[in-house]
Amino acid sequence: GIQALSASLSLLLETGMDTVEALVLERSDFLRQAIRNQPNLLLLSEAAPRLKSGIVVFKHRQAGNETLYRHLQQHGVVCALRGGGVRFSPHFYNSLDEIGRALAIAADCPPAD
Repeated sequence: GIQALSASLSLLLETGMDTVEALVLERSDFLRQAIRNQPNLLLLSEAAPRLKSGIVVFKHRQAGNETLYRHLQQHGVVCALRGGGVRFSPHFYNSLDEIGRALAIAADCPPAD
């Protein structure tokens, strides 16, 4: 555990916390906009600019939250069932392509509960 913590801290310090913060916010902005552009999804975590974070909560317009969560998990997407929907928390090391693929999987969720 200590070695994993040390490696994680080293990566963060090597990257620089200002860079990590900027990349996390860039990815969460990308995610929010992509959800807004996806007709099957509804953004729930519309945050004021001063309250920005890397946490984005959304739901599917036809599928229930449990169904969406299970669908994402079955397709290898790491997420959480929180805040009245499904939470994505992209980090600085997630690529925009990875985020886009995860959203495409979410949008394709079958509308059954």
